[in-house]
Amino acid sequence: TEGSINVPNGGTAGGLIGWTIGGDRRVSVENSYSNAQVTANDGAGGLIGGAKLTNIYYCYAVGKVKTVGEVVGGLVGDIDTSTATSSYWSAELTGQLRSALGMNTATSNLTKQEVYSGWNFSTIWAIEEGKSTPYLQGLKIPAEVYDIFEKYGALEGSGTSKDPYLIHDVKELKNIKYDNG
Repeated sequence: TEGSINVPNGGTAGGLIGWTIGGDRRVSVENSYSNAQVTANDGAGGLIGGAKLTNIYYCYAVGKVKTVGEVVGGLVGDIDTSTATSSYWSAELTGQLRSALGMNTATSNLTKQEVYSGWNFSTIWAIEEGKSTPYLQGLKIPAEVYDIFEKYGALEGSGTSKDPYLIHDVKELKNIKYDNG
């Protein structure tokens, strides 16, 4: 997914899924990614806002994630009896230092195939080493997998009056538009 998800009046949001709730059978979310920006009032996750009885495999999230609530995560905001296998988020890009599931991965490592343990780069995923984040084979290649560092490049500061952004060049000035604050 790409774009912007905004749920201002309650509810939980994720870049791909708001909530998954498994029953007799667990829900599986596999081979998915989101670079969508997520803003929610109650809770948010870069890929999934909340997961109950859910297994997540081979996924990642890199879009900015914000909420005024306490339930928030770079990959998954809230969980109940759920797991994540070989799934990642970047604290630098999502703006979140924690996630209910998944592994925080340095932005500089997101373009390295070796980071994505167990991922199928033969038939499902593709990556241009050092240039892109993974993308699904057989689909149009989203520009966002290439311009991730330019689009979401980390700015010094948090954009508040107590901790303002420190702008060093025109590129950083343009990156402010990606802040949903």
